[in-house]
Amino acid sequence: MDNTLTQKQIQTLLTLQNDINTVINTDWVNVDYPYSRAIFMEIAEAIDHHGWKWWTVQEHCLDQVRIELIDALHFSLSAEISLQKGDLSECAHRLACTLKQQRISTQTSLLDLLELICVKALTHQSVFAILCEALHLCDLNTGEQIVELYIKKNTLALYRLRNGYREGTYNKIWGTQEDNCFLDKIHARHNCLSIHDTTPLYKKIASAHKINSRPTSNN
Repeated sequence: MDNTLTQKQIQTLLTLQNDINTVINTDWVNVDYPYSRAIFMEIAEAIDHHGWKWWTVQEHCLDQVRIELIDALHFSLSAEISLQKGDLSECAHRLACTLKQQRISTQTSLLDLLELICVKALTHQSVFAILCEALHLCDLNTGEQIVELYIKKNTLALYRLRNGYREGTYNKIWGTQEDNCFLDKIHARHNCLSIHDTTPLYKKIASAHKINSRPTSNN
């Protein structure tokens, strides 16, 4: 596979991942969270969005497959940071080397690759490089595109945490759609994405939530 993420970009992802994990638990690196299980569950959702049942019609939603892969990437990065005891620089170096070494057959289908991620996750193997390859098969062809989608989902995750997600009071359904569905729409209307300052994007997410959560009129 092409090395679409540079070490600097990987470092950015790791920093953002460490930041949001710290919001959940300041000592998260020293806790043995079941990241492999979380990755498996996210990929299972991706498989459903991809469609796999031969006995009925299913909608193929590539946008949602991408989102589930990005969710799995969050957990993969968490596992890698934990493995390196919080050393983000060393982790970025190792992952960059892994991308250069990883080779997946160009004949592998996206669905087969998703299944491979599940197998590797459940056997506690690193899935970072394979996740990057799967994102490539989802038409995210550059490191910038992967980082952009990651930042958007990471910012939404932070918004969820600050608005009752852990307590169970946050409702992911905004109007008639899950909040994930609004990420591309928000960025399409407002050029508010910045690696160094996600505050403008966070504010746009909050505004979209407010607008789309208003009760509809019966008239």
